[in-house]
Amino acid sequence: MSTALPEHPAAWQFCPRCQKELPIASARADCPECGGLLEVRHRPPQAREEALRSLFARRRGRADPLDASGVWRFRELVLPDAGAEVVTYPEGNTPLLQRAAIGRFAGVEALFAKHEGHNPTGSFKDRGMTVGITQAKRIGAREPADRRALEQWRVALRVRHDFRAGGSRGEREARRLSPQFH
Repeated sequence: MSTALPEHPAAWQFCPRCQKELPIASARADCPECGGLLEVRHRPPQAREEALRSLFARRRGRADPLDASGVWRFRELVLPDAGAEVVTYPEGNTPLLQRAAIGRFAGVEALFAKHEGHNPTGSFKDRGMTVGITQAKRIGAREPADRRALEQWRVALRVRHDFRAGGSRGEREARRLSPQFH
């Protein structure tokens, strides 16, 4: 049974099992009709390929927090109507590093790898958390669906900040949280 929204907004939730559509502002992760896992769908951006590439290139290196983010610089493709509610540190824009030894091992001429350690917390999770926290803010969530992940993100931000500030508190906190690595 398909239950479609009257007119598609910039983004909405969709159940692939029963075709039900819900507003993006719904806090549900599962379909109220069939229990299927909801996914987010986006209306295609109005600008097309070349115009988008040009826009993304112009944003690169700008000081504006949204443009400085390696996630929100592409906001037309991520969460088009997030607007001023975006929560960013900024994350992303991690470098691509050529890895000749790994390339030889894999049998490819040139192999590049992303260095996710350059994210604010040193983790690839920053990319997803910026979108998740932004969406939680947009829907007025009062508590996270996954408290453990949110707390890990907060601790990682504190530790990274302390390391950058040259403090030893960050190192002590890192050792306390992950003794198996020290």
